[in-house]
Amino acid sequence: MKTAIAAENHQPEELDMLKDEGRAEEGSVSTEHDLGSRGAVHGVSLPEEKFQRDNSVDFMNLPMENTEEEAPPTFKDTKSSKEPADVHSKSLTVSPSFQFTGLNHVAFCCENLEKSLDFYCGLLGLMTSPDRPELPYRGAWLLLGAEGIHIMEVPNPDPVHGRPGHGGFDRHACLNCKNVEGLRQTLEKAGIPYQHSMVPSIFCRDPDGNGLEFIEISPLK
Repeated sequence: MKTAIAAENHQPEELDMLKDEGRAEEGSVSTEHDLGSRGAVHGVSLPEEKFQRDNSVDFMNLPMENTEEEAPPTFKDTKSSKEPADVHSKSLTVSPSFQFTGLNHVAFCCENLEKSLDFYCGLLGLMTSPDRPELPYRGAWLLLGAEGIHIMEVPNPDPVHGRPGHGGFDRHACLNCKNVEGLRQTLEKAGIPYQHSMVPSIFCRDPDGNGLEFIEISPLK
């Protein structure tokens, strides 16, 4: 993921305790841990194994939609929308001179890097890469096997609120997961809204409204 991206220039009980003790200023990040070989992020100190959740995020009040199932959105009534899509005829019949070998990464905008890291690393347990270069904006590379997610602290051109309640009806990144039920329990304990799908997967949104799907089936072939 290094080459491609370089080109881009508490559980509820814990939350109750934090409310009593007072929270650290939002946007701060714990620096009591030494930097690890995988923990260097531009402008942020991270521990070697896992970014520790700080006191700045109230997961119960993240800007996400409710967990209730909602009906599919109503799309424009056109002839093409009623006819089955002939996707196979659109496939190339010749091999181009270039070849794609896979997905390198997806990129998400965020308003506050520390809050995003608290969600992706502190809650979901993703690791950061130390290889992100010094770019004009703060951010982090999150490791997902051979692929990754680039979190960028830049202005978000898309609205955070008012998006479909179900991530399956919105653009999203899909992550393979070995235990969707375990993840569901983690999201529920943290107060993160989520929705089910017709396949073994669940949808949720990160603190900036970016859609995420976690699926327990083989990748697309």
